[in-house]
Amino acid sequence: MILGISIVVYNENEVTFANCLKLCKEIKSSKKIFVYDNSPKPKLRVLAEKYKITSYTHNKKNIGFGAGHNKNFNLSLKEKCGAFLILNCDASNFVKTISKMLQLLTNNSDVDGLVPIILDDHNKITDNVRLVMNFQNFLIRIFKFLITGKRVIQEMQKIYECKKPKTKLIKIPCAAGCFLLVRSSIFKNIGGFDENFFLYCEDLDLTRRISNAREGLYLDLNSKINHHGRRSSHSNQILFFIHIYSVIKYFKKWGILDLEASKTNAKWINYIKTFSSKIL
Repeated sequence: MILGISIVVYNENEVTFANCLKLCKEIKSSKKIFVYDNSPKPKLRVLAEKYKITSYTHNKKNIGFGAGHNKNFNLSLKEKCGAFLILNCDASNFVKTISKMLQLLTNNSDVDGLVPIILDDHNKITDNVRLVMNFQNFLIRIFKFLITGKRVIQEMQKIYECKKPKTKLIKIPCAAGCFLLVRSSIFKNIGGFDENFFLYCEDLDLTRRISNAREGLYLDLNSKINHHGRRSSHSNQILFFIHIYSVIKYFKKWGILDLEASKTNAKWINYIKTFSSKIL
């Protein structure tokens, strides 16, 4: 199976970009690398040519994160890529991980999407696996001191901290998109990223639809990578308002009450609590 690696950048640091491409080139699996640059100037073109990637596309107009990945995906189909990796430039230590994940995707026909455990710069586990976002758990993520919020977070951590998992793969309802491997046929069938989301929430919407298709979204407990999560919307006022706007769009699409999400989350919370007896 040929792997299509998709990177979307906007005014990316040249060192970070070069390091990412270097790691991509070290992946031993058959691969194609696609970069979509939303920056005002194509300053990364020289580096893209240096590392001889498959495609570098520059667009003076910033079309957004999801739309950029969709453009890359269309190019990957022309290269007959059977798997599509959505990769953030600030991810690292993923060379061996992606080869293992690609093998899992190849050997397990029921797996449509796959994420590893994500570690931060201090090798601490991050919260890339999520419940389906609804208004209730959106507030929980903001007010983590709430009793309910603490309970859910603690239960999610039980999966991550399992020292001897009985399986490599655990079904999950939703995930962050900094490092997401998707079967190309599924990505195409669900229509890729919803381009109504310019930035933020597009990954939660995508992984929700992957999971909804046939419950084929999984966490690989035996795979880990590092991600330098910038959380720019926490410090940049413009990005903060873009984030809030995306949240509003998300609830407009899925609904404030969103009974489907509530039902799915209740199911997965119970699954998480008893996952040792519900392993697939």
